[in-house]
Amino acid sequence: MESWRQSRSATAFVAASPVTLLSARAGDPDDPPTSVVTVKVGLLASARQLQRDLDAVAQRANTASARGLAELLQEVVVALVRNPDYWTHASVNAAPSSMRLSEAEAEFGRRSLNERVKLEEETLSNVGGRGVQATTRRVRPGEELSSGPSEYIVVTLVVAATGGLSKALPRRLDGVADLRAALTALGGVTTDDMQACEVIWAPQSDTDTLTEREMLADHPDLVRV
Repeated sequence: MESWRQSRSATAFVAASPVTLLSARAGDPDDPPTSVVTVKVGLLASARQLQRDLDAVAQRANTASARGLAELLQEVVVALVRNPDYWTHASVNAAPSSMRLSEAEAEFGRRSLNERVKLEEETLSNVGGRGVQATTRRVRPGEELSSGPSEYIVVTLVVAATGGLSKALPRRLDGVADLRAALTALGGVTTDDMQACEVIWAPQSDTDTLTEREMLADHPDLVRV
């Protein structure tokens, strides 16, 4: 259990996560119930300060320890909760509450990969404490890079934690109050319970674009709040 938690990586924008074997095995008494949760928040792209805040979090985060992952998650949650006026869409998806730690790594990896394949290029990442890497976005053949502002930003949080995270989540997402409750639950994950965390937001660059059509095509699970 410990080997996985310490080796998992959290990302700011996106990063690769090395796959390791769990020390816990099915039937092992040290194989506790584990929540694997994905929370997405769609925001108006005018929330430029939030993008800058997330960039700053990415650059200072210690993603090589459980404590660093918990602090990263808390900082991202605080940044989101401080900007409710920009919230437009959201989704909450939790794996079955009967999942054990020995099963959770595969589920976390599946969810992480499912989100990362939607992105064209990593433009800012912090992986396993190795620091920040930055590049420019690729321009595809025949594509012109728009200088206009994005319409939307999507922040995705994928978290694996022991404890009662799934039980603290709202059963349905019917509005702003439910989204706030979901974010509060994520922010309450402790160092002892933290197993893995990945934070992805797109677009990261002020010069990139994400229209409503693109947002909903990539994230059909989003609903208005």
